[in-house]
Amino acid sequence: MLGLLEQPEVRFDCTTLTTAQGVVGFMRPLAGSFWSRWFTKPGWAIHEAGDEPLVFTISRRFSLLPRWEVCDAEGDWVGIVGGRWAVDRWERPVFRLDPDGALRSAGRHSLGHWDGQRLAFSPETTNEPLVRMLMLALILSDISPRQ
Repeated sequence: MLGLLEQPEVRFDCTTLTTAQGVVGFMRPLAGSFWSRWFTKPGWAIHEAGDEPLVFTISRRFSLLPRWEVCDAEGDWVGIVGGRWAVDRWERPVFRLDPDGALRSAGRHSLGHWDGQRLAFSPETTNEPLVRMLMLALILSDISPRQ
């Protein structure tokens, strides 16, 4: 079975990530300090199904604008998502979510499509797990964890 970031598309059902073949992952709220929970929404830990390995985390950055920091399973910084944009660890634009649901690179190439329930990845992102991670993070950063 393919891993979460290797799927051609992912559907969202509350805290479960699915494909036509079944559950491929799930989201858990990140634990945070009292103060971080008081001032910001808790972040997410994204896990693959099966043995439940951590894939990446999304946590709120302390800023006036809603920005989310994305880190891989080892805790290495991947990038920042917020609003309709994603930037990489060097703060270079990676993609933008257009009003029609298209995810387009800085050069306006299609990277995927979000229809409100399903995130479809373009074949061009097959060997780009960090881009796919940022795409999922942008969509998931809008979902509020239930406590």
